[in-house]
Amino acid sequence: MDSSPPLETVYQAVLALYHNPDPSEKEKASLWLGDLQRSVFAWKVADEMLHHKRDLESCYFAAQTMRRKIQLSFHELPPEAHNSLRDSLMEHIGQVNDATNTVIVTQ
Repeated sequence: MDSSPPLETVYQAVLALYHNPDPSEKEKASLWLGDLQRSVFAWKVADEMLHHKRDLESCYFAAQTMRRKIQLSFHELPPEAHNSLRDSLMEHIGQVNDATNTVIVTQ
């Protein structure tokens, strides 16, 4: 992945992954989203998606992506970005309430 994809493209891929009845389209979306998760652009995309809270599936994908990036790719972030990541995560955590889906909170 050479550049950060538009958020709408990511939302469409998540929609295809969870709701498209065509198995080949689901597979295509899954592969593309996997490539995104492995890219450096996933940090920003996941953070933006969590802020937008568009729907359950996109929030789950974003939370899962953020967890995966922290666990496996923390080295991608320059040290000067660590505080910004911490602040953003604390903001997301601060918005968790009884209505927040537990699947997202678990991520």
